[in-house]
Amino acid sequence: MIHFDSPSKSKTWPCSRCEGKGKIAAFGHVIGGVCFKCGGSGTQASRPLKTQSWAVHLPKIVEHPTVFSGPDFVYRESGATQAVAMQKARVRFRALKSQLSHEVTDEGMWAEPAAEYDAREWGPLRSSP
Repeated sequence: MIHFDSPSKSKTWPCSRCEGKGKIAAFGHVIGGVCFKCGGSGTQASRPLKTQSWAVHLPKIVEHPTVFSGPDFVYRESGATQAVAMQKARVRFRALKSQLSHEVTDEGMWAEPAAEYDAREWGPLRSSP
């Protein structure tokens, strides 16, 4: 015997914001932590997007040769590809450019997976005892 899914049933996926729990503990002080994306059901009707977190680097530009320029500005962006994350960072950068204290350009911008950046900058994460 062959069984078919009922046409009235629609496929659902675990909510990408609360990971299917229906609540977010960090927001327990707001309506008991109920996830606003799924309304507490823990599910969503659309397939979650496959995105990755990227660390996008914007080099600081300092024109005076004796002034230490310091490290790059690093933005966190999500995107399915490196190019998507860099484009989102470029839009954000242009909107905030006038508020930065250093002269910065998006020329020379580059991105790497955030996990690689974190491992290099912070080392392996240690679990608390």
